[in-house]
Amino acid sequence: MIADWPERARRLVAEFRADYSRRPRDAEMQALIDELSEKSPLFPQLWREQAVLHREGGEREFNHPVDGPQRFLQTALLVASRQECKLVCLAPLILD
Repeated sequence: MIADWPERARRLVAEFRADYSRRPRDAEMQALIDELSEKSPLFPQLWREQAVLHREGGEREFNHPVDGPQRFLQTALLVASRQECKLVCLAPLILD
């Protein structure tokens, strides 16, 4: 459903690595990395790239199986006192 999946997957893993860097000894984070590595042939390859990116807003596009292309404006809100908390909002954009 995610348009431009190869590039979005690369970015999502890099964003996840940024989150991981704040808690590198967290057993639950390591368990999630292990599970993703087991279940996805792409995840270990992207994880080894060691890219780190912080979440940015911007347009996101999805290919809905019934409704077709859907575009949204993404905004990420971070809680200053609790860096592990973030809220990602998607507001619909109207396609012409």
